[in-house]
Amino acid sequence: MPRLIDTTYNKCVHTLIEPYSQRLFERSDMKTVEFLQQVIRSCERNQFFTIKAESFRVIDNVQEINQTLRSIEESTGNKRVAINKYDYINLNESEVFLLEINYYLEINGQSERFPVYIQVPRIVDKYYIKVDGVTYSAMFQIVDGSTFNNTGAKGNKKTPVVQFKSLFRPYINYRFKAELNTVNDGTIAAADFESAVINEKQRYMTPLYFIARFGLYGAMRYLGLSGIDITSFPDNRESHYCFPVSNDCYISCPKVMYDSNHVMQSFVYTMAMYGVNEDRPMEALKDQRFWLSKMVYPYKTGSKLPPNFNLDVEAQKGAVILDSFEHMYDISTMNAIHLPYEDKCNIYAILRWIMYEFKALRLKSNTDISTKRIRFEEYIAAIYANRLASSLIQRTSTLKGLNLKKLKQAVSIKHDWIVKNINSENLIAYNDAVNDNDLLYGTKYTYKGISGIGTKKTSAVPVEYRMIYPSHLGIVDIYSSSNSDPGMTGTMCPYVHINPDGTFTDFMEPNSWRDSLRTVEQQYKNSFHPIRLFPNRQMTETDVIMNIQNQATAAAALNLTQQAMTTEDVPIALEPSGTIQAYYA
Repeated sequence: MPRLIDTTYNKCVHTLIEPYSQRLFERSDMKTVEFLQQVIRSCERNQFFTIKAESFRVIDNVQEINQTLRSIEESTGNKRVAINKYDYINLNESEVFLLEINYYLEINGQSERFPVYIQVPRIVDKYYIKVDGVTYSAMFQIVDGSTFNNTGAKGNKKTPVVQFKSLFRPYINYRFKAELNTVNDGTIAAADFESAVINEKQRYMTPLYFIARFGLYGAMRYLGLSGIDITSFPDNRESHYCFPVSNDCYISCPKVMYDSNHVMQSFVYTMAMYGVNEDRPMEALKDQRFWLSKMVYPYKTGSKLPPNFNLDVEAQKGAVILDSFEHMYDISTMNAIHLPYEDKCNIYAILRWIMYEFKALRLKSNTDISTKRIRFEEYIAAIYANRLASSLIQRTSTLKGLNLKKLKQAVSIKHDWIVKNINSENLIAYNDAVNDNDLLYGTKYTYKGISGIGTKKTSAVPVEYRMIYPSHLGIVDIYSSSNSDPGMTGTMCPYVHINPDGTFTDFMEPNSWRDSLRTVEQQYKNSFHPIRLFPNRQMTETDVIMNIQNQATAAAALNLTQQAMTTEDVPIALEPSGTIQAYYA
C-alpha cells in the first residue's frame, strides 16, 4: 500500500489514494474481433441478393496462420512468379492473428460459401503493436459522441451543417433557406433539409429518403406530421397555407404547425419541387414508385425521368440505392449514441432526430470534451469498415450486370488491409522510448485518425481545437501536448473517469422534439374545436366512406357550417386520430 511520510510526528502513516483508471491500461484483441464482427454483420443483405456471415473463427495458432496465409498467396499471387513469400522467414514480420469469416452469397439462383480472412494486429507488451518489424505505440483516439457542426469546411452561417459519423460514412446534413408561393398569402419562407450519405458530393432532399421508403402517407406518420393535405382544389381557409403545384393539385397545411416546424416545411417543399414538373402531379406524389425513381434522378430544376421510361424499372433501381443507403449505419455506432432505442434503431430514426434537433445540435460545442469518447479497438475495425463499405457501394449500387462473381469481389477485401493501412491513419506512433515509460504510453491520445479531425490534412484543423477549455480539466493533461502538432495529441489524466462505452460523462443527446411536436398539435386542435367521430381508435378506410355517406346526419346533429361539411367530390381533411377540424355555425 502506498505510504506518505508525516514529518510532524516523524513516522510512517498509511493513506489511501485514488487508483488510476483501469480503462486507460486495457487493450483487448477480443474486443477488436467483436467490433469487426459488428461491422460485417452491419453489411449483411437479404433483399435483392444475399450476403450473410454464417460464422466467425479466430485463428491464433502461429503454424495455422502461416499455412493459411501461404494458401492465400498461392491462390492469388502472381502466376508468372513461382516464389511464395510465406515459404521464407520474414525478418520484418508483423504480430497478427487471423479472423476467418465464412460467407454465404446468393444472387439470381446461384449461391456459394467461401471464407474471407482478416489479419488483425495483435497487442504485444500491454500497449503496443508490431507492424513490419517495427514496434508502435497504439494511442487512444478521441472522437465525437454523435454529431458535430462544421461551419468552416462544409457550410457557413447561411447554410448550417450538422455532420454525423458512422464507421462507414459521414452523414452531412444541410439546412438551406427556400421559398414557396401560396394561393392567398404570397411567398413564404421554407426550410430545405438535404443530406449526403451514400456519396459526399451528391445531396438528396432529406424527406425523399423517408417517402421513398415508407410512401407519402407512411412518411408523414413516421415523421409525426399531420394536417398536410393534397387536393384538386385550393384550400381557402384562413388558418391554412395553400401551395399550388398545378391547376389541379394543391398542398395545404395548418399555418400554426408549418410556421413552427422546419421538418414540415422541408416535407412540403420537397413535395412541391418534385410535383411542379409532372404532368399529373397528384398521381405522381401518391405513387411510391415515383419517389423511388427519384433516388436514381435526384431533384434538379426542370429534371424529369428519361423519355420512354418504365416506372417499375426505375423504381427498382431506386430501391437498390435505398437498400445501400440503409446499410450505411453500423451496429457499433448505434450502440455508442446516447439516445433511446427508438431514436437510433436505424438510419431513418437518426435522420429524423437530426432534422428535428438540428438547432440544438448546432448549439453543441465542438470543443466540449465531455460529450466525446475514446476508442481503441473500434478504430482498428473502422479501417476495415471503410474499405468494405466502399467496395459494396461500388459493386452493388445497381443490379445491372451484378452476378455472383462481383458479389464475391465486393466482400473479398485483401487480408492484410488493416496492417497495410494502419500506419497512414495517424493512430500509432513509433516507440522511441529509451527507458521504461509504459505508464505514459498507455495514456496517450490523439484527435486525428479515421473519422477524426484533420483526417486528410492536419494543417486544416481549426485553431479553436488546439486551445485549452474548462472541459479538459480532469480528462486530458493540459500541460502535455505534441510539439509538432499542438492540441491534437497528448496524455490523458490517469485518474479520469471513463464509462464502459468510452465516454467521459453520462451526457444525453438533445431529444425533446416529440414533446414540442405534441404541444403544437394540441394548440392547433384546441383552436378548431375537434369533433371525434370514431373515439379511442384509428380511422379506417371504411370509416371515411361511412362518414361521407352519413354526412347529412352528422351536419344536422353538430350544426356544422357548409365549409366543414364533406361531399363525394370535395372531401374534408380527416385527422389520423379520428377527428375532423370543423367550425361551428
